[in-house]
Amino acid sequence: MALKASPIGRSHVATTLERIVRKVYFDEYDKRGNQYDALFNIAGMDKQTVTDVVQAGVGQFQLQAEGGPWNYDTGQEAWNRTYTALEYSLGIQMTRVMIEDELYGFAKKIGGNLGRAAAYTREVLAATLFNSLSATVYTAESTAYTLLSTTHFLVTGDTWSNRPATSVDLSNEALESALAAFRTNMVDQRGLKQNISPRWLVVGPQDEFLGARILESDKRQGTADNDINAIARRRNLELFVWDFLTDDTRWFLVAEKGDTAITWLNRRATRMDRFDDTANGNVNMVGSFRSASGATHVGGVYGSP
Repeated sequence: MALKASPIGRSHVATTLERIVRKVYFDEYDKRGNQYDALFNIAGMDKQTVTDVVQAGVGQFQLQAEGGPWNYDTGQEAWNRTYTALEYSLGIQMTRVMIEDELYGFAKKIGGNLGRAAAYTREVLAATLFNSLSATVYTAESTAYTLLSTTHFLVTGDTWSNRPATSVDLSNEALESALAAFRTNMVDQRGLKQNISPRWLVVGPQDEFLGARILESDKRQGTADNDINAIARRRNLELFVWDFLTDDTRWFLVAEKGDTAITWLNRRATRMDRFDDTANGNVNMVGSFRSASGATHVGGVYGSP
């Protein structure tokens, strides 16, 4: 069934003009939103474009010879990450006669529906970071890097990896290998190991129950052996089922958001405006927000694409 053209008139809501309706169902079930705020560092932005700077820091202390000169290091910027606020909007237009004649509060309810649509859109936008794995996340020395890579940038000239060399489906063995790699590979720009641990095992809906068995079984999942569930014993992982992952074979380990640079910036929170069209008396309801999202760096994230 094709959607009718706007504005919304009496022909769009013909049944609600009659006193024969027992109940009007209006997408009353909440859209699945507000998941991303568990992963994203959410802040405001006070202008259209803002820039984050990744500093390289210093390396290890060096052996000091007795009476010899001090050892000095040089700090420097590794790269900058710029965020530009984009605007998203959706509106509806209703004829005045439709509002006067409909009997069941359609005009009021459709305004609330706009708010739910805004929340849903924000969730889709946030998930883009994890869905578009070929997209550039940061650029260092003119080279573009994606969220997951085996050759992430270090100012030392070395590289580090936050993914397996070959994509693997979620399993006990794959997760154990990922946890070991997370502990080994998470380094700063000078190659110093970082003391961060994964908080979330992020999966799509198809891996929800597999993820729960791996994390929550008393013994090792899927075997007849009497092995302990070492993952549950050694790591305090929580299962995060993200309804907005578009590829259910992907899975990620993500640290507490204070230990990542996964970022959502609000330039303007969701705003709803209502105004009359002076040319025809139609009532307009428009929702909008301005935001930017992404990651300044990819530390604290490991995944299998």
